[in-house]
Amino acid sequence: WIGGEKMVTNKDKVLSFVMEYDKECSSIGNELIKFNTEFISEKTNIQRANVSTILNQLVNEGKIKKYLGRPVLYSLSEEFKKNIETDEFGCLIGSDTSLKEVIQYTKAAITYPSHTPRILYIGEKGTEVSELGKCAYDFACHEGILKKNSEYLEIDCSLMDEKAFQSTFITKCEFVSKVNHGMFLIKNMDSISRKVLSGFID
Repeated sequence: WIGGEKMVTNKDKVLSFVMEYDKECSSIGNELIKFNTEFISEKTNIQRANVSTILNQLVNEGKIKKYLGRPVLYSLSEEFKKNIETDEFGCLIGSDTSLKEVIQYTKAAITYPSHTPRILYIGEKGTEVSELGKCAYDFACHEGILKKNSEYLEIDCSLMDEKAFQSTFITKCEFVSKVNHGMFLIKNMDSISRKVLSGFID
């Protein structure tokens, strides 16, 4: 089992917004999306001076490209975009900072031979558990641990009582085993008693 907590920093917030902004603009046909410090400051509600510092850090890390002029403009670097496209975890904010260790342990657990990995993520509400789980599934498929057409299913314990959880879990397990195996993501496990969980997960 693996535990990990993610603290969302202002740097994560800035990069997350820039990535979403670039994706949104690209979807409507804009080829090169540029922005300035003031724009990011307004959208993220982070002080302009802090945004400037963060953007320059991201430039040094190769994630952002800087265009000198008045005003100074920035854009996502092509190298960083390619990394997002080729790394299953690259789309996660903090994949090389706050989530780096969690991702390393996740990859190690999935590729460890001769066992079925069980991974426990611990984090505050709003942590990208669903996104992390889907990336782990994509990684397992890429590594040949799972077939590319295998199932990926989520169960949110906070949306059901213990009886409903047992029924849902059994139904989904039977379905996955009959089809082609796959991966489960069980969210908010603290909503279900340990006694009930142990009967399905141990």
